[in-house]
Amino acid sequence: ADGAAGGGMDVEQEGEGESAASERESKDAETTPPEQVERLSLAEHVVRTVVSQAHLSPLTDTLQPVFWDYDHALRLTPLPDVLMLADSVQQFEVRREGTLAFNPGPFHLDSAFVVFTPAT
Repeated sequence: ADGAAGGGMDVEQEGEGESAASERESKDAETTPPEQVERLSLAEHVVRTVVSQAHLSPLTDTLQPVFWDYDHALRLTPLPDVLMLADSVQQFEVRREGTLAFNPGPFHLDSAFVVFTPAT
């Protein structure tokens, strides 16, 4: 757990991340009216958050410790065309800002799976 509490973080990295995140949040706030945000499903909220933050772990470092030496591996810049978020919740498919995000569903419960074939 070396650096798991952010020990390797320097001030410049922290400031850059915060400004980029706030720019994405303000951009996202402009594109989704507040009354529509309340009607989003849990899957839509997850995809919206991950895509808006352009990061696979869009939590603050007080909620989720960050190992800064490897944080870059979780960034989603540029945003991918397809993003698979494997979790034990129901299957879903959500498109956001040009990214198709999907969850194949809980294989351990019903042996269901998703076959994804990229366009050629």
